[in-house]
Amino acid sequence: MSQLLNASSTTAGPLFASSRFVVPEYQREYAWGLQEVADFWADLKAALDGDTYFMGLLIFTREEGVRHVVDGQQRLLTLTLLADALRRTSTQLGRRALTERIESTFLYAMNYDSDAVEPRLQLTDRAGNTTLRAALKAGDDPELVVTTDVSSEDSASLSVSDRILASQRYLFTQLGKDLAENDSFKRLGQWSEFILEKLYFAVFEHPDRNAAYKVFEVVNTRGKELTTADLVKSYVLSESGPALREANYRRWIALTDKFKGGYETQFVQYIRHIITERHGYVLPSDLYKFISERYVGNNGVDRLLEELTVQLSTYEQIMDPTSGGLQENRALQVFAAMDLLGLRTVRPMLLALSESSEPVAGMIELLKLVVRRIVVGNFGTGSVERRFSDAAKAVFDSPDHTWQVGLDLLSDLNPSESDFQNRLEERAFNKDVLAFLRSSISQQTVTPVVDGHLHFVRPRVVSDWAGFSDEDFRVVGSTLGNTFLSTLDRRPKGSNTLAGYNAQLLPTAVDYEPLKARGALAKWSEADVRREGAELAERGADIWYD
Repeated sequence: MSQLLNASSTTAGPLFASSRFVVPEYQREYAWGLQEVADFWADLKAALDGDTYFMGLLIFTREEGVRHVVDGQQRLLTLTLLADALRRTSTQLGRRALTERIESTFLYAMNYDSDAVEPRLQLTDRAGNTTLRAALKAGDDPELVVTTDVSSEDSASLSVSDRILASQRYLFTQLGKDLAENDSFKRLGQWSEFILEKLYFAVFEHPDRNAAYKVFEVVNTRGKELTTADLVKSYVLSESGPALREANYRRWIALTDKFKGGYETQFVQYIRHIITERHGYVLPSDLYKFISERYVGNNGVDRLLEELTVQLSTYEQIMDPTSGGLQENRALQVFAAMDLLGLRTVRPMLLALSESSEPVAGMIELLKLVVRRIVVGNFGTGSVERRFSDAAKAVFDSPDHTWQVGLDLLSDLNPSESDFQNRLEERAFNKDVLAFLRSSISQQTVTPVVDGHLHFVRPRVVSDWAGFSDEDFRVVGSTLGNTFLSTLDRRPKGSNTLAGYNAQLLPTAVDYEPLKARGALAKWSEADVRREGAELAERGADIWYD
């Protein structure tokens, strides 16, 4: 009978010498930047004169004689790169026996069936694995592939391959500096003995992939904390049967590829929004648990991947309304408005409405509701997000995804028209909201094209402005009545007076700016701002309650 569990403690030398490691598809790629590698190096260097140094827990499963890494990839790969630096340096110093010892222990293993020499560590990421093989194959060449330094700030945005090469160069460089400060021959021997015989791990090995992964969930040894997306990816691929794992890995990568170029942080939100649309409100902290309990086995994984794929094009347009896709122009205008207003919490509703028979009509009604809530000043709390999430599920579950069902559930959130008008006149808003509201009122539409840049007529800091004190500005300065839409993103020099506004800012007005038609202002006081605000609020109420 095979052993159900193997828990042991071992030093790095015997562990590597007796093993070949494979990082399965369900693991994240090499994620350490130079800061993590620098910490790794500093920790080991500080421990070099001690008896032992504990490197934490490694979690494996064993398949066909190969250890599959459930947790520990970052440390195993970085230790491999350190061993490579020691191997290269020992070659430079002519220490052939030490070179061969390090190489045979840490870097390569003999395949006795094929008589081939194979790397002891194989990575998930294909490009990264190719890079690692090429980097190690350089052997005794002291000139590394990376020839320029990479700062720790830059390293977070590097590809897996570049991170590997940057880490390789860093460790080789630091080792060279350390040897130069000591008796290099003796110090190299000390480093080699340290990683071979004094560096040790706790090892947990289980033949059941799922059992090993459950340990992985609750144990986080060192390095970057896993994101929810990392955990969901690991779950998806660990639940996939062997025949489907490669195909599901490709499906997952196709999803993540859509969230590059500045949208990386929105991938977890996308997963949660798809789940929310179908199941109702799910807390961010409960997302992984929710998925692992409801999408079980090959069928569950296939269903989850299909759900994450079917509305991906629409979500791309929600994130970036300028991208191509299935939604028509008016829907894209709604997406742009929601994005400008920072309303990501309503995205599940947008997804649900996009599947209805009259998607644009539903989206317009949703936009009206959320703008009304923003204006009266009580949108965005957790309870409101839950209400919108449950409304999205109601739309999704209804025949033909009828949008009226969801909006009816939210009808009590609608403020009265008079409350809306009063708050629109009096409230201070941030500049994005003000730009949207002034564009809406000026263009007389709930889906304006916001192509102007918002400025305050009387700015916060002035050289001289008769009849409009700093105290007046604190009361009405950031209200709708004191705003102006310009084609310039920066206020012109010299426009911080009333005369400067007339001469420098007014000529830059967008075509639909109401103050453009009024022309030069003879005065601009608190009372003028209130009158302008009242007029705009009345027109705004007509538009948003039409």
